Amino acid sequence: MGSHSVIGSILDLGESLLSSERFEEARERFDEALATEPRNARAWLGRGVALAVLERNDEALESFKNVLAVEPLNAEAWYNKANVLARLGRYEESLQGYDRAIELNPEDWRSLVNKGNVLCIRSKQNEALVCYQRAIAQNPTDPRLWMDKGLALLELGRTEEAIDCLCQLLRPKDRSL
Repeated sequence: MGSHSVIGSILDLGESLLSSERFEEARERFDEALATEPRNARAWLGRGVALAVLERNDEALESFKNVLAVEPLNAEAWYNKANVLARLGRYEESLQGYDRAIELNPEDWRSLVNKGNVLCIRSKQNEALVCYQRAIAQNPTDPRLWMDKGLALLELGRTEEAIDCLCQLLRPKDRSL
């Protein structure tokens, strides 16, 4: 078995551990892979995700920077980096990260929603509404999106629109019914 297939197996295990919410063990597997392949973007990304969940934010940011040093067009790394920056209150930097993630993957509704949330924190509800509407167009059955949009509308004093939007939460998920 070549070292590439061994690393692939280690990365698969790390990702499986992430899915099982065994974040510290996942981080250890990604570190193991990085000991052999220090420029492996997949390992840096997995490591960063694990560290972000463990709220080891500085280490997570460093991991995402390492992904982007190898793969500057990695939308997932930009998204995760922006999430950590937002958590740290570094809102302008996080908005830049979300913009880059959206530019690289316009179908990523998660980046749109999180960008909208940061814009709301920055009291830019009108801009946030644009993000939420784009996200809803891509994922109309997710009630969180409707809730975020409704709350932004309430902040703007657009009560009737907010009520209509929040009523989407009460509708069945299958819109074909």
